Amino acid sequence: MSHIKNRGIAVEAIVILRPNRYEIARFLIKRVGISRTIIIVFERLLGRLAPWKTESWLKDAFYYAYSSKVYMVNDLNGQQCEQLLTELEPEIIALGCSRILRGNIIDIPKIGILNAHPGLLPEYRGMDTIQWAIYNGDDIGVSVHFIDRGVDTGPIIGRRVIDVEHNDTMESLWKKADAAAAELLSDTIFRIFQGERMSTTLQSVDEGRQYYRMPSGLLRATRGRLRKRIEELAGS
Repeated sequence: MSHIKNRGIAVEAIVILRPNRYEIARFLIKRVGISRTIIIVFERLLGRLAPWKTESWLKDAFYYAYSSKVYMVNDLNGQQCEQLLTELEPEIIALGCSRILRGNIIDIPKIGILNAHPGLLPEYRGMDTIQWAIYNGDDIGVSVHFIDRGVDTGPIIGRRVIDVEHNDTMESLWKKADAAAAELLSDTIFRIFQGERMSTTLQSVDEGRQYYRMPSGLLRATRGRLRKRIEELAGS
């Protein structure tokens, strides 16, 4: 959201999912990975850390820096959220780490719902797409697209390839992907509100592939492939 604010784009309202332990764990896994999440949970059980109390992004006060209207809902696809968004009459909705939305929400904004996806579409849909691209030896990157009723199958607005550098790690590439996705999303929104007509690339359901959570064994192999890739870069 800081990228959006820095571009001078006014955020009418922010709707966030009311945090519970399941959602916190889900968010942490996506943010820091399964291994780090397990450590955090154990530290919490031992009484040394309460991540849902200390992490600012889990508190609605964090979001008031970006909008004066902050709402919490129990279900992003529920009637409460649908009624709220209908009353707000948004032109664009920008997603942030959201679960899959249903048609009753997708159809509300006048222009559409934008999603910044950590993967190059249409080749890499779904989950852990940065890791899968490294495992497959492909370029890694991010995409911005309008969402539809599929999983990462909506019209593509833009893509950005991320360079792998000599000092990169899996964690640094995740951070690069987060930053690139946020920048590409904010640039897209800015250009739309400047009146620029955005060209889109339609996806076919037969294109690309939908990936799922990478098993821990393959993740270890992926880290090995990344190290080899970085060694090759250093030698070039």
